[in-house]
Amino acid sequence: MTAINRAISIDWGGAEHHCLITFGIIERIEQDFNIIEFDFEIARGFADCDKVAAIFAHILNGNGAKVTVDEVGEAMFSDNNTEEKRLSTVKAMRDILRLIFPERKKKKLKQDEKPSEPLATYPWGEFYKRLVGMENISPHDYWNMTPTEAFLLIDLKEPEEKIGSFTVDEFEDLAKKYEELNG
Repeated sequence: MTAINRAISIDWGGAEHHCLITFGIIERIEQDFNIIEFDFEIARGFADCDKVAAIFAHILNGNGAKVTVDEVGEAMFSDNNTEEKRLSTVKAMRDILRLIFPERKKKKLKQDEKPSEPLATYPWGEFYKRLVGMENISPHDYWNMTPTEAFLLIDLKEPEEKIGSFTVDEFEDLAKKYEELNG
């Protein structure tokens, strides 16, 4: 299976590593701590250095490097690093989290519908059940798949809601134009 996700580049040990963030790597991170809670911490401006180092270490190890969390933490957050380098690390962490939780096309809410509450945990197990159990993706391909690839497969399989021969969006646009013309 070919990755449709861009790799991130991480310089480590004198080499540049082009890394994909796969479900296998996400699973290893989730064994250490809840990624959603960490995402909320980052959004509030708090970055736990140990968790940042652990995420980078898991990504590097999952893509062929051999590093420890302590080595990564020392390299990223030692006293001789500048504040600018620390801020760039936090920015990189935000970019990594966007790869783990990619933006999806948002469904329009109906008039009386309320937005859903943020998730306390991400339904990683549901991805596995859906893709391996129902879509016949091999377990090997699943663990090497990125979240962007999973969402693409799921979105492609979801039937688009239609009103007659129009999609819901097309119908709503047509209704607005009709209302504008007939006021």
